[in-house]
Amino acid sequence: EYMSSAGLKVLLDTEEKLKKEEGQIKLCCLRPHVKEVCNAAGFNQIFKIYNTVQEGVASF
Repeated sequence: EYMSSAGLKVLLDTEEKLKKEEGQIKLCCLRPHVKEVCNAAGFNQIFKIYNTVQEGVASF
């Protein structure tokens, strides 16, 4: 239901490290408020966001 700015920073830092190893973070099943925060912060431009786990897994 809630994601702090510290949580957002952890995601960004982890994504940066994973990119160096050709990895990536994919987000799924976000609660509506968290999804709004991610979109407002521009995370939808950085992370792939999926509605379901199945969609996220299928994207690999």
